[in-house]
Amino acid sequence: MDIEEIDGIQWVPGAGNPNVISEAWLKLYERIQKKGKLLVLNCDSITLDKIQWLFERISPEGVYVSGYCDSEDEAYEILEWRERI
Repeated sequence: MDIEEIDGIQWVPGAGNPNVISEAWLKLYERIQKKGKLLVLNCDSITLDKIQWLFERISPEGVYVSGYCDSEDEAYEILEWRERI
């Protein structure tokens, strides 16, 4: 994280570890953000509750979250919420 040329970090917890939207990784995300780095999180299923939970704990600024929703309606709920914040 001290390499200035690196602008962002993609966190991949690896098999058998908690999902990227987990309390287990919050301190790591905070460290990444304090260093001024972008954060990329690829997760399995995304729900509005999970995204809200995450962004109540870390800043959404400079964070890219990728994943899938179980329904189109759920995806639109997340997009609408994102526009509001």
